[in-house]
Amino acid sequence: MFTHFFEYSQIKHTESKALPYDITTYKFKTRQRVYWVNVEKYDLDIYIVKFHIAAHERSKKRYNLTINDQDNCTGRILRTVLEITKNQVLTPNPHASIGFIGAEKYDKNRPEKNEDKDNTQRFRIYQTLTNNVVGLGQFEHHYDNKTSAYLLVNRKNKNIPAIVKSAKKMFRELYQDLDGI
Repeated sequence: MFTHFFEYSQIKHTESKALPYDITTYKFKTRQRVYWVNVEKYDLDIYIVKFHIAAHERSKKRYNLTINDQDNCTGRILRTVLEITKNQVLTPNPHASIGFIGAEKYDKNRPEKNEDKDNTQRFRIYQTLTNNVVGLGQFEHHYDNKTSAYLLVNRKNKNIPAIVKSAKKMFRELYQDLDGI
């Protein structure tokens, strides 16, 4: 299920003095949609990987929206995001740590399907994928079910507890809705 991925390309890189991170954006196409993967690089060599459908770019809920695709290519989509992370983040920076949030689902047409931030379906899927594909060897896993946040701290770093502490502080300051992390 997670062996094939879509071809992808880098479409832009923004070094920001106003934001606490730089962003590199990649795109890939399925049969029905174009996806964008945003890789945000923070201090301490921490990278946050986010992806969404390109058509949702202007939506504040772009990471929350659900779709009903007939393509059934979720495995390839997730594998593509993993390939980008591996080839564009970990290969050039072997000390990189990776983070993600399993955003809660939002569907304005089916509000009964909407979720809270606590232990979201995406978080559970990403957590399972991370444990099965990434494993425990290269990274120390830190997660918070309450906020559906996950941090993989690279074991090549010397002071992992200090990185975890600094990362939690940094993300609490940036994202006030992650107060449980």
